[in-house]
Amino acid sequence: IVGQRDGTITLYRGGKFVTDLMKSHHDGEIWGLEVIDDGKVITGCDDNKLMLWDTKTHKLKGIFPINKKPGTKVKYGASSIASLPDNQCCRAICYNPFTKDVAVANNSGEVQIRKLDKLETVKKSIQAAERWIEAMAYSPDGK
Repeated sequence: IVGQRDGTITLYRGGKFVTDLMKSHHDGEIWGLEVIDDGKVITGCDDNKLMLWDTKTHKLKGIFPINKKPGTKVKYGASSIASLPDNQCCRAICYNPFTKDVAVANNSGEVQIRKLDKLETVKKSIQAAERWIEAMAYSPDGK
């Protein structure tokens, strides 16, 4: 599964195009994309939106803010096309199947921990870096 610059989520198998799973409503390129084992995908972008998708029905199940706090737009930030402040732009997403936690990293280096069934609520916030976080993952044991 690939998140495209135009916000489309595309499925490939064996290196060959299969189908566009979803034409996203994201305003910008998809940076964060995490496949959840039960037919769900979470995407994040530079538009202050986390989106939860059902890959079986190709339908949007919910939209949640990346950050409700205002921020300051950085002149030379992580994205060249973002119009929002770095704290409202998602860069990486990962899922812990043991705890059902979703970690969301924004372009200001903050990592937010949320529950899959309550994506609108930030359970914990960690300032993990000075700038954006390119990628992150939970360890295989879920810790």
